[in-house]
Amino acid sequence: MGRQKIRQLTLGAWSVTIIVILLIVMFFSWMSYRFLEPFPPKTLIMATGMESGSYSAFGELYQQALARDGIRLYCVRRLVRWRT
Repeated sequence: MGRQKIRQLTLGAWSVTIIVILLIVMFFSWMSYRFLEPFPPKTLIMATGMESGSYSAFGELYQQALARDGIRLYCVRRLVRWRT
């Protein structure tokens, strides 16, 4: 019985239904873009240790590779001593 009611909808009713569905989809798409962070950050910070270490060399290579994609990488080269 439900299928007969769907088939009886006029062209105007179908167009209103489609427009309402599109508006709902557009609203939720806008809400997710507005309130969620859809894109990754363009700036990263990486701890690489001492300048003469292998982590520092790896950080510089990684910095060059990310720069090609427009991502800025800051390499922090500090020796931090932790208290135990």
